[in-house]
Amino acid sequence: MDRLAAGAREGRVGDQVPRGGAEVVSWRLYGRKIITQGRGLCKRAALPRTDAGGPARARFHAPLAGRGDGMPEPFKELFSEGFARELSAAAAEACPGFDSAGFEGEALAPPYAGLGLKERVSRLAGALSARLPGDLAEALGALFRMHGFRGRGFAGLPGIVLPEVVALRAFPEGSPGGAAGEDFEICMEALARLTVGTTAEFAVRPFVEADPPRALSVMKGWTLSPDEQVRRLASEGSRLLLPWGGAIPALVADPSPVLGLLEGLLDDPSLFVRRSCANSLNDVSKYHPGVFLSFAREHQGGGARTDWILRRGARTLLKIKDPGALALFGYAVPSEREGRRIYRARCSVTPSDIRIGGTAELFYHACLSGFSGGILRLEYLVSYPASGGGRRRTRLFFIRETAAREELELGGIHPVAFRDLSVRRQVPGLHRVDFLVNGAGVASAEFMLHR
Repeated sequence: MDRLAAGAREGRVGDQVPRGGAEVVSWRLYGRKIITQGRGLCKRAALPRTDAGGPARARFHAPLAGRGDGMPEPFKELFSEGFARELSAAAAEACPGFDSAGFEGEALAPPYAGLGLKERVSRLAGALSARLPGDLAEALGALFRMHGFRGRGFAGLPGIVLPEVVALRAFPEGSPGGAAGEDFEICMEALARLTVGTTAEFAVRPFVEADPPRALSVMKGWTLSPDEQVRRLASEGSRLLLPWGGAIPALVADPSPVLGLLEGLLDDPSLFVRRSCANSLNDVSKYHPGVFLSFAREHQGGGARTDWILRRGARTLLKIKDPGALALFGYAVPSEREGRRIYRARCSVTPSDIRIGGTAELFYHACLSGFSGGILRLEYLVSYPASGGGRRRTRLFFIRETAAREELELGGIHPVAFRDLSVRRQVPGLHRVDFLVNGAGVASAEFMLHR
């Protein structure tokens, strides 16, 4: 999810991210998070220029209020009781005779406060669908009018309620099997319209699961849309495994229809779309590494945009040091037999005693010989105690890539933050960091993390 909150405004190169005590969600360029969630990240957004050479356009998403304990407000609070009442008012304006009292009574019935994000979206969409006109065309007309009220809070993540209503109308029981005849295509084209300003990537999943060939045929047409958000709906909605959206078993078993769709987007001018294509290919690589590598070999060299997508789509295979991926993308592993060696390697963490919430610096250095040609991928692996005891856990982090040479000395200082996030909390105890070159550990250090 790239669009995280409502109230987007346009920005340009050199604009400064707003300062203040509120949580900065993101400053993005066509889906790329230039500045990500976190307090104090009020840097100047020197955004790059577009592929066409013109000034980059960005959207700044409205800040999320903090909880007061240093953690961001959960995303489910975007679907608050206040939002539900605003949704009710918009529906009444878009659809004369709408039962606002009945909608609010059903949508906000206890225990609404205890519901998670997906449960709140489902509750709101169900209550809204039940009170829109029974005729599909009239119901869609009301949704389109509500979609036009995006300045009132229906852009960004909150806007996903409207596409969800379409999915409920197509599949009333909440499972594939509905939307017979022409209604299937009508509902899918409605999703293409409603995805603008928000995303219909979750609402389109039941259509793909119910009839993959039929759904992907429609989505292949979306790849030709002049709107980047519609093209991205094609790539994101057809993923084998969509976060929050589940897996499509038929596509997991045979990803070839997805690869056929992605072929039309490999040279897409939008970074927003290219990132989605790369994520979809990364899904394919997890289930079918051989299929992905064959696809990558076929299309490698098709241009800078295509090669970027393929390399990013291979990131999981590169992380696990898949030999085929390493060879395809030019990563040579250390081998004394082949004359490639690494020596005088060392790393350290300063300070070595760190409090959770603080930052440290990772120093790394190594000399390399015999690595002429190809690419060097520098990473570090952190191993740390499991929160409940037992086996230690690991996380791999990327530092940078550089071109290899016959003789090379490399080094640097990499900042490391140890803040608790809404999706991951730091674990106190003894940590170990390993400095890796093309997947090979060449140096290590230890440090202590505590609260």
